[in-house]
Parts: sequence; structure tokens; C-alpha cells
Amino acid sequence: LILAGSLLLSLLLIPIQKRSKSLWDQIQQQVQETHASIESIISNQTPDLEEDCDPAEVREALSLLRRRLDLIFLMRRVLVLGQALQWMVCIVLMLTRFPQSRELGLRLFGLPFFIILLLSVTIIAARVLKLFVEYFFDRWLEEEKTASLDSGRSSAKSQTYSLVFRDLVDYLAFFFFVIALLYGMRVPLSSLLTGAGIFGIFLSLATQSTIKDILTGVGVLIEDQYALGDWVTLNDSICGVVERIDLVYTKIRDLNGSVVTIANGQITKVENMTVDWARVSFCIDVAYQTDIDKGIELLRQESERLAADPKWKSQVLNPVELIGVDRLAHDGMRLRLWIQTQAGWQWAVERELRRRVRIAFETYGISIGIPQQEIPQLGRLDSGRDVLSR
Repeated sequence: LILAGSLLLSLLLIPIQKRSKSLWDQIQQQVQETHASIESIISNQTPDLEEDCDPAEVREALSLLRRRLDLIFLMRRVLVLGQALQWMVCIVLMLTRFPQSRELGLRLFGLPFFIILLLSVTIIAARVLKLFVEYFFDRWLEEEKTASLDSGRSSAKSQTYSLVFRDLVDYLAFFFFVIALLYGMRVPLSSLLTGAGIFGIFLSLATQSTIKDILTGVGVLIEDQYALGDWVTLNDSICGVVERIDLVYTKIRDLNGSVVTIANGQITKVENMTVDWARVSFCIDVAYQTDIDKGIELLRQESERLAADPKWKSQVLNPVELIGVDRLAHDGMRLRLWIQTQAGWQWAVERELRRRVRIAFETYGISIGIPQQEIPQLGRLDSGRDVLSR
């Protein structure tokens, strides 16, 4: 009867497990697509996608999907661990019904049952704490929006802090499980902690680099040097979108799609191109035979038209600052201007301005600068030699 009841209960839970697995796969796919959308928006934004693909809104959608993943993961783990406990109780009850196997049943009801129960409590508690972390930072983000602060930056910081604290919950849960397991096995913790203290001295000397990584990671979070979804350049060599931040390491998705992992302690210079605002430093070389005043006027007109265009004016923060002739060289005269844009939109604005300037220069006959080199004629060289010989 006990075995039949356990089998019936397991059969009833199979459809629920299949449904939860299907939901898990669907949401996991949506998380991957949303994360790819963040990278696409930052690296190649267009004004046609502005309303539907705002980075802050995409990050909020990603946060909602992750919370749903946590809930589904919690439900799946409760089902699996519940089944394990159910079969453990079933086996123990069956063994204790017979005198020959009663001692074995009592032994199984001891340490193995305690380990499974402890593991279940630890996993469920960790997931509940992660949900609380998500809820806390979501509330913090709502308060930041109410205070009329930068919602896009606040959303990125909320996602970053949430990810780091979720990882911290995993570390704490593992530490709790080990301590509780040792206590349940009647291991003397006092002598163990004394030995661990002596061993910890040698371990700290051997893991100085890890400690440095953790301290640097804490500094990155406190100083808000970069967050998830930011486009950064680290150490003048690693350039890409921040995909993951931990207290020990940072993962960057570079221009080639490769994931670069760098320890936080090795980061000496951070260049963040998506914080608060950005600037387009546009320059173009024109030929020396060009009417320089006409070239400057065309450049000014096209930049102002871009700033006034309904599709682009929301991305241009300040009026165009025309610098003028920035350099004279063998390949022409360099014209330069600055445009202040929304963070992450500088590349799209620069591409559009480059296209418009190219069309305008071609229409009005403004020639692009060409490298020049003067080569003396051979006849002149021979005449010079005759003069020297005389």
C-alpha cells in the first residue's frame, strides 16, 4: 500500500514536471534573446527602434524574466526534492515493518535523510533569498525613477547589484550547508575552526591575487565604474559589452562575439562609453583646392539638420559645436565638430552624419582630401647636375 501510494503520487507529479521544464526552456530562450537585444541596441542603435527597444526597458524585461526563472526553478527543485524525500520515507517505512530490516531502516532515517532534508532546505532558502534580492532592487529602481533620476543608468546598476548579491547568496548557502552538515555529523567544530584558522593563514598568503580581485570588484561596484550592458574598454585592449560582473572577474563580449574573461585585479584602466552622455567627434579631410568656408558651412548645415530631424533630435542633447579646421597636412585640411548625444547613441549618430555629409559634399563638389607627394622631374635633375659640374 505504501509503495502503491508513492508510485501514484510520482505519476501525478510527472505532468507538472514536464510543464515546468517546458516553461523553463521557453523563458531561458527569451532571456538569451533579450540579452542579445541589449548588446544590439548599444552597438547598433537606429531611431526606428527607439520606442520599442529602449535599453532601460529591455533590462527591466530581462529582470522580470529572471524572476520568473527563479520561481520556476524553485518549483522544480521543490518537486524533485519532495519526490526524493517521499521515496526516502517510503523506503524507511517499508524497511521498519520487518524485524530483519528495521535496523537498516533506522540507519537510513538518520544521516542520509538528514543530508537530503538539509540540502532541500538550503536550496529552497537560497532561491527564496534570491527572489527577495530581486524584489529589493526592483523597489529601489522604482524609487530612483520616482526621484526623476537617470532611469537607464539606475536600471543597469540595479541589474548589476542584483547579479552580484545573487552570487553572494550562493556562497553563503554553500557555507551554511557545510557547517550544518558537519554539525549534524557530530564533528567538533571548535577544533575544526582552530585548525581552519591556522590553515587560513597559509591560505590567505597563497590567495593574495583572489583577495585583490575581490577588493577591486567591490571598488568597481561602489564607484559605479561600469555595469551590465555598458560598452567599455579595459586596459586599452579589451573592448566590448559587459555581460557579467562578479566580485572576482568580469566577462566582456567583444566585437567578434567572443567572451573575454578578465580578473578584476588585472583591470588598471576603465573607459566607459555609455555613462550619462556621449560625444561624437566627427572629422573629415577635404582637398586644398576646396573652398574651405563653403565646406565648413555645409558641415554645419548637415549637422544642424540632423539635430533637428524628428527621428534623431531626441538623441542629440546639446547644439552642434563646430570647431572648424583642426589640422593641415599633406592629405588635406581636416574639419572637425562635436555633437553631444544620449549614452550609447554616439555611433549611430556619427554614421548618419557621415552619410549626410557624403551626399552633401558630392552634390556641391567638395573633394575629399587625397595624400599628395611631389616627385621632381628627371630632366630637372640632369640640368642641376650640369650646373654643379661647371
